[in-house]
Amino acid sequence: MRLFFAAFIWLTSFLWFWWQATPYSIPGTNALANVAFQTGSLLNPPGYPLFVLFSLLFQWLPLPTEILGPLMASLCGAFSFTFGYLIVTEIAKKTHVLSFLSYLLICCGLLLFALHPLAIAQFSHLEKYSVSTLFLMLYLFVLFRCLCQTTCSHKNLYLIAFLSGILISAHYQYLAIVAGTACWIFFGVSPTRSLTSLAKTLFFFILGLTPFLLLVIRSFQQPILDWGDPESFSLLLDLVFRKQYQGLSLPNDLSLFAYHWQHQYSFLIDPYWYVLCLPFFLYFVWNQRKFLWPWILLTFLVASGELVSQFIRFYNPFTGSPSINAGFDRMMWPFYLPWWMLLSISSTLGLAIFYSKVSQKSLRKGLVLLVSSLVIVGMGNQIRKGPYPAVLPEWTKNIEAIVDEQTLIITSIDFFYFALLEAQLNQKFPLDVPVIHASLIQMPWYLDSLQRVYQIDFRQKIPSWKNFQQQARQFFSGQLSAEMTLRGYNQMMSEILKWKSKVLVIESPHLMPLYLEPIWNYRRQPFVFGYFLFQKASEVLPLPWDKWTFNELAKTNSKDHPWSQGVKAMLQEQWFHRKTMEKVLFPNNEPEWLLMEEQLGVF
Repeated sequence: MRLFFAAFIWLTSFLWFWWQATPYSIPGTNALANVAFQTGSLLNPPGYPLFVLFSLLFQWLPLPTEILGPLMASLCGAFSFTFGYLIVTEIAKKTHVLSFLSYLLICCGLLLFALHPLAIAQFSHLEKYSVSTLFLMLYLFVLFRCLCQTTCSHKNLYLIAFLSGILISAHYQYLAIVAGTACWIFFGVSPTRSLTSLAKTLFFFILGLTPFLLLVIRSFQQPILDWGDPESFSLLLDLVFRKQYQGLSLPNDLSLFAYHWQHQYSFLIDPYWYVLCLPFFLYFVWNQRKFLWPWILLTFLVASGELVSQFIRFYNPFTGSPSINAGFDRMMWPFYLPWWMLLSISSTLGLAIFYSKVSQKSLRKGLVLLVSSLVIVGMGNQIRKGPYPAVLPEWTKNIEAIVDEQTLIITSIDFFYFALLEAQLNQKFPLDVPVIHASLIQMPWYLDSLQRVYQIDFRQKIPSWKNFQQQARQFFSGQLSAEMTLRGYNQMMSEILKWKSKVLVIESPHLMPLYLEPIWNYRRQPFVFGYFLFQKASEVLPLPWDKWTFNELAKTNSKDHPWSQGVKAMLQEQWFHRKTMEKVLFPNNEPEWLLMEEQLGVF
């Protein structure tokens, strides 16, 4: 009967994801395909390595692109939810009924968090590439560890309460899991329900919530945050490292280091993300302890190999240039993907056997081992030759990333028009996002860069900034047309360009393609298509920078031009958007597409 239900869940999940993903048909790049396996991964995270494995295997399948994307999303979602069902039923056999119900409530909260439009827009940016993932990992580590016991010690309860506060400080959407956690603590496995234990639990929860409370206090003292910005609640590191001096930010050496330091965990967080739940499934099926230390040793060996493979990935020895775009990543898959998969499997099995030890001493050793490995390899990754300069203070003093005004236009146009495009294509998601994620989250960063270089408070000098924020909110709520929103955007950009003709960007020019992708779960979206949308809109609106056309862009097609490879590789991946975009926005522009591809030498 259990296998019958598992097969039923697999088939139902497959059909649901297929129905959801079919209209988008963008293999490996659309938001829904990512949400499909990441949502399943919240219940049981094997969905992520399955997605990578499927995406690798499907490259050799003679299937059209309209089939590959939905097929990958459907398979990953189906397997993830099936594994999640098996894990839930196993936990139900070994825990108190209230603990089991609380576990389901926590999973539902995580599921709602994953399906929220804000989370869809920020999932990869916030949850997989920031230190908040480390806290979430520790939180679930202790929580699920205690769920397999009939009672839980006070120390673990206090730790869970503290980590819950940390998570809410990192992002307010984690409030969705508080109800399940509270139910589990106070009605499930809490050893005592005295007022003293309740007071201590609340104390540790508030202690973990301190960064969030400080953020609120600072916002009242000095309104430096826009509460309409969904990332205003996720500035935990920025709160610690960023200082204010006479109303302006200090030079970005320390704050930028903190910002990039959290990204150094990314390549190890991905394998460890699904380690949280899978060990329980393996432990219930394969209850063996004798392989504990061999698997842990193998994990460290593979982690070393992963460090080498990451160096190869980010600094391609065959080309002598950073391989940070889609084309280079595909070329380097044979080098780093086997290490990645081996690290995932070995660490999963090693920690699965480690979970079988029930002593608190072993639990503490495991936490120390996990955190130490992340820190050591993360710091090793910090000194690699990659897209981020190793010596940030010197880099900020020797300002080498000065480019012409088109750079600021490129980035903001790409961000904003992809937001408009998503609003028109993706009608299934409610358009209640308080701001346009793409341009309104990134534009403050560029304005801060301008402030640091020219000592000008652009937020006060540009009155249309706040107006455009309001217009963006009205656009996503359906109260303002796209044409009027574009006019407000055009006015804001015009006012910015009146001040200075040179702008500072956070990356050097040859790395711009990496930063030109939206924050959403798109992967390596080219700024080239931002120009195409911009060119179409300029036929309706008289924009001041319409002289920058595809003919000018085609001039960058040279071997020594820093943007050449990035433009070509990302435009190749962007080809998958072509059919959908033509039908919705530009049904009669086939010759222009062909002309653009010929000029850039893509095909």
